[in-house]
Amino acid sequence: MQQQLKRGAQTPGVRSPCSTSIIRHRGRAARHQAVAIPEIASIASSVQSIVDTIASAAPGPLQPAVQVIGGDISSVAALTPTMPGLARLTGLYYLLGTKPNAVLGLLDFYFLGPVAKGFRQKFKASNFALRDK
Repeated sequence: MQQQLKRGAQTPGVRSPCSTSIIRHRGRAARHQAVAIPEIASIASSVQSIVDTIASAAPGPLQPAVQVIGGDISSVAALTPTMPGLARLTGLYYLLGTKPNAVLGLLDFYFLGPVAKGFRQKFKASNFALRDK
């Protein structure tokens, strides 16, 4: 049975967040080094630079929307999301990521359905022939 007894502070002089801990296993104390994880700020800045590149390549009217959604994604990557940002990302997920897709359902019902109905061949009485019994 493993029990964590004490958590050490960050090792001085090391850039990535590492910690050492003492774990008691069957009466013996052993020192373990935790695995270093990348800094969250560098991940967020990488995501923001990608968003800036995509926003500059996007057409003019779409640039503000791309920057806002990209800023929301980078704030989630930095683990500092805002409530409006989470609401926008949740709405975007609902519109584009769920099954059945809400956007495709609206498009089919309001646009593609009436167009298909207009091109559908209508049956007339002259299309049918009656036979003798």
